[in-house]
Amino acid sequence: MLRRAFYVHQSGIEARHGRERRARLEGVSHMSRQGADKRNKERARQQKQRDKAQDRVVRKREKDAKGDTPPGEDPDIAGIVPGPQPPLEE
Repeated sequence: MLRRAFYVHQSGIEARHGRERRARLEGVSHMSRQGADKRNKERARQQKQRDKAQDRVVRKREKDAKGDTPPGEDPDIAGIVPGPQPPLEE
């Protein structure tokens, strides 16, 4: 037969590892809070994934709209003029 160890707590006698029982006696449900936290975390994760997918679509459209650079030209330095630069207008 399984015996449970009991100890005295402020709310009375309860079993060791009896958080759920104590929570019911005190009127607080820790188990549903954990489930709600988990659902909220999952919703936030899914929303972040949707936002990232939307950002990818926007970047792809911008890349397609920009067009291709001519062959032999580096897109990182396209349009840069070598030599002294004109002074900045203030």
